[in-house]
Amino acid sequence: MASIGIIDHGFANIRSLCNALQYVGFETIIISTRADFDYHKIQGFVLPGVGSFQPAMRSLRDKNLDHVIYDLVERGIKGMGICLGMQMLAKASGEDSYVETGLEIFPGFVERINSKTLPVPNISWMETYTTTDLDCNCSSLHHDLNGTFYYVHSYAYKAEKQDSSVVAKYLYGDQEITAAFYKENILGLQFHPEKSQSSGLTLLKNYFS
Repeated sequence: MASIGIIDHGFANIRSLCNALQYVGFETIIISTRADFDYHKIQGFVLPGVGSFQPAMRSLRDKNLDHVIYDLVERGIKGMGICLGMQMLAKASGEDSYVETGLEIFPGFVERINSKTLPVPNISWMETYTTTDLDCNCSSLHHDLNGTFYYVHSYAYKAEKQDSSVVAKYLYGDQEITAAFYKENILGLQFHPEKSQSSGLTLLKNYFS
């Protein structure tokens, strides 16, 4: 049975994610320090996150888990960032006035959703759609990102002009909001696949299989 490493920086609901991954057939290994695991024993990893950007990034760095993520990326191990975990993969966030840098694996910034007619945070199920043909080793990803998923967020990733990583969006009023980005074996999801019932479980299973 394949094992998926879960990065535990202290700002995430680890239990629900573990339950979802185990339900679709994976073992899970909680990674709380650099010494917690053997790189050769995991097939993929997840960086989850709920809460605020700055304390989450500081906790990640205090535990040296940022270096774990860089090592995993360098080794080409398939990864996924979820919600705040996705935002932590970016350069920085407007949530703390861009003071705390992110992991800078993706080149864009995180900005507050600007809506005068709809509530912020967005807490809802949203129809999500791909925006580009995906050229990657995940043959089902293009199909699996088209569906209805559960979102809870006030901030979202905004791509820079030359950033082609955004692969899925959803419509919030008259705005297109980034739902997912992908490059080089790393997928970021603004929604919670572990809370998105069959659509989310299918995505988790197919992405890491």
